[in-house]
Amino acid sequence: MKHLFTYGSLMFEDVWHRLVRGHYLSQKATLQGYARRAIKNDVYPVIFEANEWVEGRVYYEISDEDLVILDTFEGEYYERKEVELLVENKKN
Repeated sequence: MKHLFTYGSLMFEDVWHRLVRGHYLSQKATLQGYARRAIKNDVYPVIFEANEWVEGRVYYEISDEDLVILDTFEGEYYERKEVELLVENKKN
């Protein structure tokens, strides 16, 4: 099981719950050293390494089955990789 940082449509509960089967704890999180931008002629944002901050939401202990669904949902620029996040101590 892995944690998953989201910064676009997946950080909104209504979108998240339409895709996944599990119920996961989550909380607001910040990713340092990245920037979020819109891509021309695309509706979803991307992030890339830069000297900025990206606000989002981290979901904890995602099942392998739900990770496959979420990976399939993402666009052509998607790449899941391990990063360090800034979070508060409280989980929802």
